[in-house]
Amino acid sequence: DNFGQFVNTTLNIDQSITIPDKFRLYTNYPNPFNPSTIITYDLPNFSSVELNVYDVRGRKIKSLFSGDLSAGQHKATWTGVDDHGLNVSAGVYIYKLQVSDKVFKRKMILMK
Repeated sequence: DNFGQFVNTTLNIDQSITIPDKFRLYTNYPNPFNPSTIITYDLPNFSSVELNVYDVRGRKIKSLFSGDLSAGQHKATWTGVDDHGLNVSAGVYIYKLQVSDKVFKRKMILMK
C-alpha cells in the first residue's frame, strides 16, 4: 500500500527566482493613490529593515515594517492610516527604507 512512502515524486525548481544584486526602493504604485498603495523594495542579502511613512514636516506617521528579512523582493501596503489607526489627510508623504547604514526615501501622494 506504500503508506508513508514517496512514490514517483519529482522536485521542480523555479529557475525564475533571482536574488537582487543591490538594495533598491521602487516608486510606490499607484501614485497618487486612494485608498491604498504598494511599496516594493529589493534586498540583496539578509538584512535588518525599517520601513516608515513620514509627513512633510518629518513626523513619523506609520511604521510599516521593522525587523529582519531574507534576501529578495519585498512589498508593503499602506492604506492611509497612522500608527493609531486613524485616517490621515490627503497630501504628500515620504516613505523611508533604512537597511543597515543605507537610507532610501521617496515621495507619494494620498488623494481623497
